[in-house]
Amino acid sequence: MIGDIFFGAFGLAVLLGIAWLFSQNKNAINWRI
Repeated sequence: MIGDIFFGAFGLAVLLGIAWLFSQNKNAINWRI
């Protein structure tokens, strides 16, 4: 059970990190895909 909580928290942290990186690099992303 503790492992499931840790895995869920880790997954959430990864998603937040990816979203933060995208927000930091908006000007570098080509939106016309």
